[in-house]
Amino acid sequence: MNKEYYPSLFNRKKKQLREEKEIKPVEETKKIKLVSLLDTAVTPLKPIKHNYITIFGSTDTHILEEKVRSIGDIKEIEYGKNYLNVIYENEESNQKLLELNKTFLNGEMIGVFKQNNVVKQDEKYFYNRKGIFYRIFLYFLG
Repeated sequence: MNKEYYPSLFNRKKKQLREEKEIKPVEETKKIKLVSLLDTAVTPLKPIKHNYITIFGSTDTHILEEKVRSIGDIKEIEYGKNYLNVIYENEESNQKLLELNKTFLNGEMIGVFKQNNVVKQDEKYFYNRKGIFYRIFLYFLG
């Protein structure tokens, strides 16, 4: 038999020597940089336009909307299947609405939370970059 074709059969001693080497533990600890959505290296800094307060958990949005309108003046409202996104004119109304978290409305528990300054609400926050394959297809296929 030729050694070139069956290296695992003839190199067993070398393989055992490799396994017997001890692995030295790393003595110094290294810090890993945590990357967040608001890291300046990842995204450009632009002001975020708005903060929604989301109310969810109620199947009847009409009753939920009446309750939300009774709290204060609404600047903007967005309807979902079983949630509402609300922006109030003032911060006092926001605090009143946040107090409704884990309360019952028409026999159903509702949840209320404020979406903090996060990137996901502002679609213009990210650059619209086209990849290399998109550019190639655009060049060749028009």
